[in-house]
Amino acid sequence: MSTLSWRNPSWDPHGGQMLSMRPSGSLNIVTLGDFVVFRRDAPVALGQHQARALLAILICESGPVHREKLMEWLWPHLPEQRALSTLYSTVYTLRRRLEPEGGHGASASFVRADGEAYRLDWQRGDFLDVTEFLSLARAAEQPGDAGARLERLLAAEAAYTGPFLPQWPYAEWASVRRSEVEETYQAIAGELASALASSSQTSAAISLYRRLLTIDPERETWHRALMEIFIAQGERSMAAHQFQLCRKILIENLGMGPSPETLKLFASIANPDVVV
Repeated sequence: MSTLSWRNPSWDPHGGQMLSMRPSGSLNIVTLGDFVVFRRDAPVALGQHQARALLAILICESGPVHREKLMEWLWPHLPEQRALSTLYSTVYTLRRRLEPEGGHGASASFVRADGEAYRLDWQRGDFLDVTEFLSLARAAEQPGDAGARLERLLAAEAAYTGPFLPQWPYAEWASVRRSEVEETYQAIAGELASALASSSQTSAAISLYRRLLTIDPERETWHRALMEIFIAQGERSMAAHQFQLCRKILIENLGMGPSPETLKLFASIANPDVVV
């Protein structure tokens, strides 16, 4: 599983102490499956696309982002001075949208100036869904009995509500964090499917494996896991169908057939005496 590096935004990243409350109210930011900001349970209209993208970039970064990098990402075709002016205007707009009742200066806002860089000033009560998901995924890695581990895996999988920042699927600035989140989800969901199968919850396991294969259809281990479930249920025709589907996808997409392990499992369908 990938390294889970994002901190809980409710905690001071330097001292681990709870921060003060924001006068204008806490922020709840959704980044999985959508990009929406709530303040006091009411949605915040972020307005222009540039303001939304700026906030998304700052969420992706774990520290201050220099203004030159922001201008490169957001306005690569503008002259430097015009891009800088546009950045200042966008920051001002974003601050007013996020905290209409508060001050809009660099020292008072959620979007803080840090020299020639900008960062987000998380405070007590703020919530970021992707941080919650990664925290639950980290907890699911901890050792424990099978029942407790299954519950933790279920909680982590349920916290993932869709792709990270789906409005920017190809943005360079989101690629590292997106990979971290998606790899973590696939690892958690794969472990959950295996745990469900081991606890005789085969229907749920089959459903989850199939959902995972829509994300990564070339993952041979998931095809093989489905084959094993079908064989254990006596559904050998379904196991054979899964093998043929796996073989077709691997040949068409990767130019190669199934691994020896998968071929051996397929052979056991016709000959139950084959040891797999």
